[in-house]
Amino acid sequence: MRTSAYFAFQSGVCGYGYGANGVWNDLYSKDGDFGTAFEMPERYMNWYDGANLEGAVQMTHLKEFYSAVKWWKLIPEAFFSHTVATLDREFSAACSSDGNDTFIVYFYEQNDSTGALNGLARGAVYHARWFDPRSGRYTAISQFVAVDGHWRIPKKPTAEDWLLIVKRVGQNG
Repeated sequence: MRTSAYFAFQSGVCGYGYGANGVWNDLYSKDGDFGTAFEMPERYMNWYDGANLEGAVQMTHLKEFYSAVKWWKLIPEAFFSHTVATLDREFSAACSSDGNDTFIVYFYEQNDSTGALNGLARGAVYHARWFDPRSGRYTAISQFVAVDGHWRIPKKPTAEDWLLIVKRVGQNG
């Protein structure tokens, strides 16, 4: 569910529904009131248990992350020329940006591969960091000058899914 949620935000959020077990059905009490779900009680848990799964905690990290980067200003990669070029082995990523000031890249493949971020402002100073969607914690990568308009992204901290945040912080010279 986490990958679906982040991919939706990276793609322009035309709609997204959180689908933990129990959230989609009408089982609101533990006294056997199964509502309209015909597969009850074998396949589903009650609504309260479903809403309090670990995935629900991770959705609060998603909200905090995208609120901090002004998600409503992000444009999916398909609508502009900024791209992530493959430098390592095959990988999948969803990229969005706010012009060439903020780039968000969601690496969702189960490997540590990344690539290069293109479309950066030449001579601009950027700050890069990783975001762990499981814990909500950030890990600083570096500050760099985009001399030629692109930057080689370091490998992900682990093979799990991670988000890369690259923000313009100034101009060199």
